Amino acid sequence: MGKAGTTNTWTTTLPWVRSVPPKKTAAQEGAPTTLIDSLARRVHRPDDLVQLVFIALLAASLVLISMVGTETSVAITSDVQHAASRLQEIVYFPLRIVENALVLAIPVAVLGMLAFKELWRLILEAVLVAIVSGLAAWGVTEALALLPKHLLTAFAITEGGSTVIALNVPIAALVGMITCAGERSRERVIALSWTGIWITLFIALIQNRSTLSAALLSVAVGRIVGLLGRYAVGVVDRRAKGAELVGAIRSAGLHPKLIRRLGTPAGGAPQVLQISTVASRRGHLVLQTKRVGDAEVVPDKAAWPSGIDSRHYVMEDVSGKRYEITVLDSNRNYLGWIERTWDSLRLRGLSGSNPATLRGSLERATMMASAATAAGVHSPRLVQVGKSGESALMIYEETPDARPLATRNADPREKGGSSAMAQGASLTEEGARSLWRQLRRAHAAGLAHRNITPDAIAITPNSDPAIMHWEAGEIAASELNQRVDLFQMLVVQIFTLGWQRALDIAKEELGSEVLRQIVPVTQRIALPSVTSRLAGKHKLLGPLREELLGEQPEKTDVQMVELTRFNWKRTVFAAIGVGALVVVAGSLNIEELKTAITGAKPGWIIVATAFAFASYVGAALNLKYLTPEKLPVLETTLVQVAASVVALVAPSGVGPAALNLRYLQKKGVAPSLGVATVALVQAAQFVFTVAALAIVIVITGQDGSVRIPGRTLFLVLVGIAAVVVVIAEIGPLRKRIMAWLKPWLSEVWPRIVWAMADPKRIALSALAVLLQTACYVGTFGACLMAFGHRLPIPQLTVTFLTANTLGSVIPTPGGLGPVEAALTGGLQVAGIPGAIALSTAMLYRLLTYWLRVPFGWVALKYLQRKNTI
Repeated sequence: MGKAGTTNTWTTTLPWVRSVPPKKTAAQEGAPTTLIDSLARRVHRPDDLVQLVFIALLAASLVLISMVGTETSVAITSDVQHAASRLQEIVYFPLRIVENALVLAIPVAVLGMLAFKELWRLILEAVLVAIVSGLAAWGVTEALALLPKHLLTAFAITEGGSTVIALNVPIAALVGMITCAGERSRERVIALSWTGIWITLFIALIQNRSTLSAALLSVAVGRIVGLLGRYAVGVVDRRAKGAELVGAIRSAGLHPKLIRRLGTPAGGAPQVLQISTVASRRGHLVLQTKRVGDAEVVPDKAAWPSGIDSRHYVMEDVSGKRYEITVLDSNRNYLGWIERTWDSLRLRGLSGSNPATLRGSLERATMMASAATAAGVHSPRLVQVGKSGESALMIYEETPDARPLATRNADPREKGGSSAMAQGASLTEEGARSLWRQLRRAHAAGLAHRNITPDAIAITPNSDPAIMHWEAGEIAASELNQRVDLFQMLVVQIFTLGWQRALDIAKEELGSEVLRQIVPVTQRIALPSVTSRLAGKHKLLGPLREELLGEQPEKTDVQMVELTRFNWKRTVFAAIGVGALVVVAGSLNIEELKTAITGAKPGWIIVATAFAFASYVGAALNLKYLTPEKLPVLETTLVQVAASVVALVAPSGVGPAALNLRYLQKKGVAPSLGVATVALVQAAQFVFTVAALAIVIVITGQDGSVRIPGRTLFLVLVGIAAVVVVIAEIGPLRKRIMAWLKPWLSEVWPRIVWAMADPKRIALSALAVLLQTACYVGTFGACLMAFGHRLPIPQLTVTFLTANTLGSVIPTPGGLGPVEAALTGGLQVAGIPGAIALSTAMLYRLLTYWLRVPFGWVALKYLQRKNTI
């Protein structure tokens, strides 16, 4: 049995409503209301879970900051204690009395309040949560005690000559209790209890019986356990249901005879309830809820006036007029606010207003409904709005027999796709034109819908299609949001009418120029999830862009609007940057570099630096000569500079190859041909380098005297042989790999034949590889001469190429470690003293590895901004 409270209920009659509900007779006003709904007594609020996660993160941050910034935490605590030292001397004993009184009064007051309200189950839950919170605080204390003492200074005090962790177990237990018992915004006793908690902690702090970090962590532990308990067992349902819902509707001037919940209620099977007016013991008229029986679940209405996550009802008043009611609850509004906040962080230029309160969401929905109606959009008329407890009501005039659009499950470009239609209403060509005109009228009034889906379009038997769900829309919308609206509407009509019909109607209603303006926003991120999945499934967006651009000659130069602040590409590049920073910071031996640089001759360092940067030109020319597409030399060189950053976090040679492939794809090269071109570039570099090494060895008789790491080479060869044997022996695996390779080889082979058929191109590629190799050898030789030593050019070349190749066999990021070891060993075998060999290797890697990081990062950001990679 429930009673309707009227202290927190208000309603508003909207000024644009043409007709006011007729005045009812006294008999009608006193007639009982039949409500078919569930009456769940407890709900699990998602905002409790969100608060739990947030406070847990704050607690973890507090512990980390207190451990890292121990001096700061201790200094703040000392300042507070010093400032209150005189106060402590004067009122020491009174403060202890106040502290003890508060610790005793808080649980008595909280449990007494719950007993007065006869919430016996909640009393038991609060006591259990208090016990668990105290145990959790004790457990955290014991866990912290296991850490090194120098990390615990911010949490420890000296007591009886020993150091102890100062977490306040009783305070943690009290915080858990009052968290489980209720919210400070709803109960005055809870609010006063929180004030008492902070006073108690302050007294303990100034009397040197706690620290600031320990006090805050005690509260955090109790709060986390309290929220976890509150979410686990649920809280009393304070949403507008039963008598409260009927009372809110009656206060709006409507007198419901029947209210039926649509959809499956979360609280269980719906029940038949009778809400009637009775006299209370004090003589007041109140609403009384009486259960009559059970009812069947009624499917949710296909086209509903509100697109927000809410409860839906249909209502018939005593005069027979029907209404539709949307009830928005505060907990669902909280989740919506989190989702909108995430979108505002993730999306660029598409986020609208984001009301954090239930009243704000209601005002926004009311304003959008008013503006859409005034703009001439066909949408359900909002009659009344109101609020009761933790719920907001929106009452609409009924849209009888409204159904959403039916969409095609098959590819809309295929003929005969109309047979694969989802359940729903069909859209005629005249209806499609009406939708475009309504949307243009809304845009002319400065509105944007921002969430056009098939469910947002309602088809009624006797009227034009209606555009619904304006709650997430925007007033004074930007041009970008309106272009996204046009894109969303076009995709909806494509999956409703079919490809050609929808495009023809759009061209007639909007014109080719407006359609071309949509192209920069034709991205999946701009579509709602329903149409985004369909568009991605049928790979619709690429052909759609081509169709919208028509015969425009500059179609390939259209710049897409950046709608996201971060995406997979940005995340990958950020990870590359962070990974490069970690690799460099972890591998950089400052003392060794300092010794190497201070002992070197500056002039030869400059020469080595020039050779190191000239190697980029050779890599760029090699890619340019082996690619049939036109590649600007300067731009291609910048790509090689940017590849220096990628090389820091990828095995030697893999990073530049990946970035070259990305660059070729941006230049319009097909993925398979791009892979073939990059593979050809890598193969040319390997073949020509080995050929040059062999020629030098044969002509000069030098072998570099570098010992091959037999174990490593043996393991590599055994691994390759094992993979080949496994593939050859397992028939299904062999067939699957060949089926995967055959299409790729069929596209790669023509590129290889094309390159081999042009001797001039092969010769230019060889010269480019030799230029790059010569630059690296020059860098290595200049680094050696910077320390006063030199080798004959043939011996230097063989030593460098052999050592560098062997060092690159081990797949570490950038060859870090093995390359330095191989270069140092090669120089030592060639007769260079060990200290000089190590210094030379370190200086060489400084110029060709670490020094490239800032230049590569600048080049990478520049190319990203130019949409080159």
